[in-house]
Amino acid sequence: MTTINKIIPLNRVEGDLEIHLELDRDNVVTAAKSVGTMYRGIENLMTGRGPLDSLVITPRICGICTTAHLNAAAKALDEDALRLAVAAHVRHVETNYDELLLKGIERWVAREKLYPEVTRILDRWKSGGLQDYCQRPADESIPAEGKYTRQTPTSR
Repeated sequence: MTTINKIIPLNRVEGDLEIHLELDRDNVVTAAKSVGTMYRGIENLMTGRGPLDSLVITPRICGICTTAHLNAAAKALDEDALRLAVAAHVRHVETNYDELLLKGIERWVAREKLYPEVTRILDRWKSGGLQDYCQRPADESIPAEGKYTRQTPTSR
């Protein structure tokens, strides 16, 4: 059986990227791998700089996806976005929020009802109470069936 080695350079994707293929006589791929041979060191550009510099530097990293890099940098700087994402995680994973939605309770009503519980959990996490959270009493250590499974409301 004859093997053909083929290297496909993709130099517009993150610097240098190559796809290495081995093809048999019928042009069927028998082995494939991608090889990124160039270290760009983009992270090093931000060393010692202020966080807002990322809004100027990151969009210029790539000529194709400038908007994506700018959006990612802006989102990384937004503390409210991080806080809201963590609160949403707690609401969905640590409370019965999804069950309330499945019962037809309006989203804002469910959030208002669970606000004290979500706030208590977040405060415990902020104060270093994560260790306590990880070492729950035996009767609370195993969640009820399906509690940590995200459910999507089927009707509104």
